[in-house]
Amino acid sequence: MISPFVFHHKGQEMAAELIFNFDAISDMIGIEISSSSLEDILFYRTSDTQWITTEPQQFQYPDTYNRISHQLERYFYKYHFMF
Repeated sequence: MISPFVFHHKGQEMAAELIFNFDAISDMIGIEISSSSLEDILFYRTSDTQWITTEPQQFQYPDTYNRISHQLERYFYKYHFMF
């Protein structure tokens, strides 16, 4: 599934696409960002409900990754995922 996804980075709204297919790849969620200031992001499942990312830019932009996590939690609320 590909779905529009919006988050804030440095005070600006960023457009992205949320990419996932739990039938084929149940342990990965991708975020394709339409901007050159951030790289695309992959989240990996570490348990039934816990997801992490190993992207080094998460340390450069911790507030942005916090916002992305909150947006993902709201998007996937019905699945009870935690980011």
